[in-house]
Amino acid sequence: METAEEYDTFKNIIDKYFTITDDEEDRIHKSEYIEIIRSEMEKNVSWKYILSETKRIGLNYNRQMRINGLQGVILGIKKNVGRWDA
Repeated sequence: METAEEYDTFKNIIDKYFTITDDEEDRIHKSEYIEIIRSEMEKNVSWKYILSETKRIGLNYNRQMRINGLQGVILGIKKNVGRWDA
């Protein structure tokens, strides 16, 4: 029997490229995150949709936090090694 999770496209993309750690020290910049998501979905999928789906699966976004001087960070997630070479 197939489950609804198998049809959760957004969650499947996250699982393919990332590991959810729930550790706020693990983080990725918004632009890199969007680029990866759009590589698997429509290129013009909106940030509003991505943010909504991100929150739905239990991740947090902090628009004030910075990585390497760039503002906007997804928390509790890290890229899977060798899966994405940006």
